Amino acid sequence: MKSSPVASFLTDFFDLFGFVLLVVTGSAAFISFVAWRSRGSKHPVVLGLSLFLFFLTWRVMLTQFLALMPHSIADYRDAWANTLSAVAILSLAYMINLALKRYVWHGALKHSDTQSAVPDILVQLASFGVYATAVLLISGLVFQRDVTAVAATSGAVAFIIGYSAQSTLAEIFSGLALNLTHPFRKGDSVQVDGIWAIVVDSGWRAVTLRTYDGNLIILPNSKAANLRLTNLSQPNTNVRQHIPITVDIGVAPERVREVAMQAMLGLPYVLRDPKPMVLAKGFNELGMMFEVIFWQPSPHLWILRQDEVVGAVWYAFDRAGIPLSVRRRETATPHDASPAVQPVSAEAISGEAQAALNRSSLLAALPLERRAELAQKPRRLLFGPLECIVRQGDPGSSLFVILRGKVEVSVAADGGSEAKIAQLGPGDSFGEMSLMTGEPRSATVRAAGDVAVIEIEKSALEPMLRDHPELVEALAAQVMALGDANKEHLSKQQKDGTAAADGSALSRLAGRIRGFFGI
Repeated sequence: MKSSPVASFLTDFFDLFGFVLLVVTGSAAFISFVAWRSRGSKHPVVLGLSLFLFFLTWRVMLTQFLALMPHSIADYRDAWANTLSAVAILSLAYMINLALKRYVWHGALKHSDTQSAVPDILVQLASFGVYATAVLLISGLVFQRDVTAVAATSGAVAFIIGYSAQSTLAEIFSGLALNLTHPFRKGDSVQVDGIWAIVVDSGWRAVTLRTYDGNLIILPNSKAANLRLTNLSQPNTNVRQHIPITVDIGVAPERVREVAMQAMLGLPYVLRDPKPMVLAKGFNELGMMFEVIFWQPSPHLWILRQDEVVGAVWYAFDRAGIPLSVRRRETATPHDASPAVQPVSAEAISGEAQAALNRSSLLAALPLERRAELAQKPRRLLFGPLECIVRQGDPGSSLFVILRGKVEVSVAADGGSEAKIAQLGPGDSFGEMSLMTGEPRSATVRAAGDVAVIEIEKSALEPMLRDHPELVEALAAQVMALGDANKEHLSKQQKDGTAAADGSALSRLAGRIRGFFGI
């Protein structure tokens, strides 16, 4: 009885399916064994090549080898030939897969020591393709099996899966394009549609971003591929930032540029190359518009760097007397209304200065009434975080006494960096030698936060010393004591009994003070 075509097809298909399953099982066992043996090898690719050449050589020499064997073994010539051919093909597939991993996936396409440019799923798919091809070659070429049915069935299944998962495949191919071109990497700081974020992960379906608010954004790969994306970490981490300001029309542009540039160049995280700029942009109903432009090296910390520059510019403008423009008509208040922020009265400033001068170690040498005179008209200055109050090597002839806040004292170190040596708080003073002798500043002093100081200039102290020259020795002794305490030399000198040297140094310092003040 003749079987129907459908029954014949099904019989052939299941027969082939069972055979392929047998080949796959045997191949998996062989590959697992070879992988286990090569786990401790430093050159697994060489091992795979050696296995391929070994089995290929035995396949070529099979006829000569069987001629030496008993007839009971030689009768299985075809079986031996097929087995050696199959194992040789599997060895070749194993070698190709290892070569791809070592020289392509983790070689030419690797962009860092710890991260590959190619996702793991692509590596796995490539491995599956290599071994699937090897199995089909064994079935078709070695064992002469018709693989048309398997290929046709696989194509139909692939078509159905592709049609039903076309959106997923679109994300996969978009992810593949993103990973191969790597416009961004894990940890990069990016800007997407005006949102600043850090790349957390880039997978096959989506890109995960973490905003600076701490929220996660899951962006589909197809969306990420079509959006305008700015990578702030490539080709380097330097980022340019812009801050618009509007200044009263009565202030000269050159003065605005000078003060704003000094404020930016005094901050440690504002780059000197490229150099910051202050550009005049035009006019509006408020005044003259400017744009402060600076470069900084940390895209992740852009909001902190912006805060530092904005604060430094405001404090610098406040000290320089440059008014920022406001809408005067809208902010005008009735004649008898109180302002929103009460200005600090001169009496309060004098009282605050008097208390700070009384706590100052240097000015403790002055009588109480003399300190009260200095506190009558102090120059009160405000500084923001990281602003440079004095810089090492700059000329100066004034003393600063801290009213509120803290400052950090540092000196120049190797490589142009600054080495912190001290922190000062309310009542402490700095700049003693510059005030008394006119020497350049011996250290750099930066505000560690919002700081209020009073500045005592030479012109304020000069009349007092002219009228009371006997104060020179007392101030000289106090300056020397402060300097020795900072350098830890005072205790060493006392231990060595060098009192005469102390007196000589004190006399020389007093002479320098008299010469500087013309007494």
